[in-house]
Parts: sequence; structure tokens; C-alpha cells
Amino acid sequence: MAFYSSAKYVFFAFLFLCSTQLQANDFKPFYEQSELGKIDWDEGMIYGVGKGYLKHNRHSKIHALRAARALAFQSIVKLAATVKVNDRNTITEFGNGSMLVHLEAFVSGYEEVGNRSVDGSNPYIEITYRVPLHGVNGVGAKLLEKVGMVQKGDDFTLAEAEDEVWLVLDAREVSGKQVSPALFPKIVSATETLYQVDKSLDKASLVTRGMASYVSTNERLEGAAPGDKSAWIEHILSIVVADAHAGERKKRRRYIVKKVEDIKGLYNTNLVVSEADAKSIKAANNSSGILQKTRVVVVVSSAIGGIEGALEYQFGLR
Repeated sequence: MAFYSSAKYVFFAFLFLCSTQLQANDFKPFYEQSELGKIDWDEGMIYGVGKGYLKHNRHSKIHALRAARALAFQSIVKLAATVKVNDRNTITEFGNGSMLVHLEAFVSGYEEVGNRSVDGSNPYIEITYRVPLHGVNGVGAKLLEKVGMVQKGDDFTLAEAEDEVWLVLDAREVSGKQVSPALFPKIVSATETLYQVDKSLDKASLVTRGMASYVSTNERLEGAAPGDKSAWIEHILSIVVADAHAGERKKRRRYIVKKVEDIKGLYNTNLVVSEADAKSIKAANNSSGILQKTRVVVVVSSAIGGIEGALEYQFGLR
């Protein structure tokens, strides 16, 4: 009987290895886009664009460049204001609106990543700035500092093996609803909250990569073998692949794939999973810290083509 039981689990393990071919490069970045620029929820960056038109700047490239840089910064601030913190607040609304006063300071760590001149009947100079959502200088870290969850000077060193287990939540087939990215989303079931921003999360993980990345893919995502009741089989197994360049063999990232059953919250940021999947996710967290270490990827249908209020803002000095 013991031999039969072991053989059964080996068989299920074989099925899992054969069917789960998901790789990190199957994921594509997920963007919220507008005329202001974009928010990349995979990379964790806000990109703001500014255009300085020569005809409105004394036909001077120097003056147009200054205008473009000022407008790029304004675009970042405008985009940052729309970022959803959780299921109830954008950054503008966070802390009863007090964050709006400090918003410019929040995006002070911007860098220039694009600079081009566009000729034609109405020539202009276009500048692109970016500011991180995550990391020690990111918007998320500054929010966490404000609420006292982290302090300046905390150690945020993050060292992990390549083959750590990650949770993939497939939110592409929730009828009539589109998930909205948030800095601090929740994963819930009908009876409990599995994942939320609190002191149980590893600080280095929370600050360095945030609580979730949001991606899109056309791939069919598979989980564990149907009917398998053993939680361990979903997160113990690893796939060993050959390194084509070095000729070495290394482990690649491992995934537990679960389907999002519903989306909740005022801003459609909370991810609802089934009770069975909640049990499996908790087991994985107990053994590998999958939630504690914020190793979460959310798969969404496609890029969002607009951000609230963003289209009201115009680039340049037209």
C-alpha cells in the first residue's frame, strides 16, 4: 500500500512537470497608459512625458527643453496621484487627502530616460522621466514610512535563490470585471484574508518588489494535476533546464497557478480565490514563505488604456 501511495504521487508529479511549462518570459508588462505617459506594473515604474513646443518657447530649443522637463515632472506627479494604494484609496485620497500635499516630494527621485526632438509643422522636444513605485526610493516605501511600517535606515537587502516558488493569480476570466493594480492589494477567500499589507510581511521583500507585479500573457496557465489533494506537490517540485550559453544546469523559477474567482473592493483591487485554493496557498506560504516574501504575480487580460482624470491634462504649451 505504501508503494502504491508513493507511486501515485510520483505519477501526479510527472503530470505536473509535463503540463506546467510556464516561464518568466511568457509574461508581458502590464501598463496603465494615457497621454501623460504610463505606469508599468510589472517593472514597478511610473513614466511621465512632457513636450515643449518651439513655437510657444521663443522658437528656442533650450527654452523648449526646459518646458518639456517641467511638464514631464508634472506628468509623473499627475500619474502618481492616480495610483491605487489599496481597495479604498488612491494616493490622492490616502491619509484623508494629506498625501496630495507631499506628492511632489514623493516623486523627487526621478530620472530622465528619454529625450528626443520631433520635426514637422509644429516641432517639439519630448522628455520622458521615470520614478520607481518600489525600492527604497519608491513611492510605496515612502507610504510605508508614513504609516510607520518601515523606517529609514532599515536593512532592505533581499537575497533569494533562483528557484523560489511564486504564486501566479490568473485574473483574466472574471466575468464583467477588470482587476485594477494596486500598491497593496489583498488576496481573500469567502471566509478570510490571506494576504494584505501588515507586519507579517518581510520588510525587504515588501519594499524591494512591492506586494505584486501585474503582467499579461496569451499562454494557457496550468496549475497542479486535477484532483491532486497534496499541497506539497504544487511547490516542492522544480524544473531543471539547461543553460544554452554556459552549458550548465540550473533551476528555474517555480510557479503555483491559481484562478481568481472574483474581484472585490471599491477600486476592484482585491483578488478572491476559492476556499480550496486558499488552503493550498496557505500551505505553500507555510512551507516556502510565498506570501510573506511577496512573491506574487497577477495576470490580467490586457493593458488598461486610460487613467482617471489623466486625459484632462494636456502636454506642452499649445
